[in-house]
Amino acid sequence: KKGEVIFREGDEGDVLYVIRKGSVKISRKNSAGVDVAQTYIPAGNYVGEMALLKEEPDFRSATVTAAVACEMLILEKGDFRDLLRSNPKVRERIEQLARERAVENITEELDQGTGNLLDFVVSEGVTDAENVLVINSDLCVGCDNCERACAATHGGYSRLDRKGGKSLASIQVPISCRHCENPLCMTDCPPDALMRKPDGEVIIQDCCIGCGNCVNNCPYGVIQMVYENPNHKAFSLLELLGLASKRKAPKKGQAKAGKCDLCSTLEGGPACVRACPTGAAMRINPSQLVELVGRKQGASV
Repeated sequence: KKGEVIFREGDEGDVLYVIRKGSVKISRKNSAGVDVAQTYIPAGNYVGEMALLKEEPDFRSATVTAAVACEMLILEKGDFRDLLRSNPKVRERIEQLARERAVENITEELDQGTGNLLDFVVSEGVTDAENVLVINSDLCVGCDNCERACAATHGGYSRLDRKGGKSLASIQVPISCRHCENPLCMTDCPPDALMRKPDGEVIIQDCCIGCGNCVNNCPYGVIQMVYENPNHKAFSLLELLGLASKRKAPKKGQAKAGKCDLCSTLEGGPACVRACPTGAAMRINPSQLVELVGRKQGASV
């Protein structure tokens, strides 16, 4: 489960964990004894090998916590060591990686800024995201064109909340779907209305019955129950230019789930990004977000 500690720094190591789904946060205690986030590791990698390389008992050098809901494959120490004995090349590669990690553990001074960045990334669900909407507060002029453009392309209701979400180093992650790698919203949808398209977008199909399970299961509060075709209608430059979605909402009746669909029916990408006059709104991947916030933090020092 998200937030569950897989193992703690100082625990005796007896198992290797292979991350099948999700991602984990790696943290270590700094010189003041404070647990500080160091990095996160996505699916397709493994953790816990360093404490298994010796025959005698050894101890974990870091704490590993599930950043999102994860699935793990477990390899016991005896089986792991049998694998190393029978595969010299695998052993060489794992030992090399372990040496590199050991050097990092000894020589790297974890500053608080790095910890803040990684904690921010994990808490905002970025580690599980495929595509994240961010707003550069240094460029944002508060015109709300992003929300109006979103509403104009989605039956009158905006799928993003510009003022919601958290910020770090002037980079805000507003309330808008992350299109997660492991979407919890899809886990209990009776009509299978939620689906992932080939390009990664998680969308809600018209067969939604309005049960609200996805709203309850989304940990980031980005899905809402909406009556489409509301009474108010904002001016829309997109409609004026003929770029708005042609899909018409049903008349007000039963509420259905609504969220960002990356404007998958429109050419040119998300309307919120295209409508931003200053370039403050961006859709980027997790690595790009980490790099962007890191640059901002460095510039502010």
